[in-house]
Amino acid sequence: MVIKWTPLAIEQLQNFVEISKAEPHNVKKYITSLVDYSNSLLSNNELGKVMFILDNVKFRQLLYKKHRIIYYIKKDEIQIVSVIHTSQNLERAIAMLEKFYG
Repeated sequence: MVIKWTPLAIEQLQNFVEISKAEPHNVKKYITSLVDYSNSLLSNNELGKVMFILDNVKFRQLLYKKHRIIYYIKKDEIQIVSVIHTSQNLERAIAMLEKFYG
């Protein structure tokens, strides 16, 4: 099993780094910790709760501090499709993912 980050998820992390008001070294540490935490999916890929199902694919979320790591399991890989801040509108984020993956 491997973890693959989609371009959207990577872009969202980059955007967070750019807009964060925290000290750069703290932001880098936070992102590194978030990525390390997502690696826990390698030992338990169903750790996150199911958010929605689209075409028989279960999209799950793993919470890390103030971010939702949204992913699905595809054969022998875990696809991380989005990383959104918990203050963002969840329904809009889900609608965007449904449109993108539907």
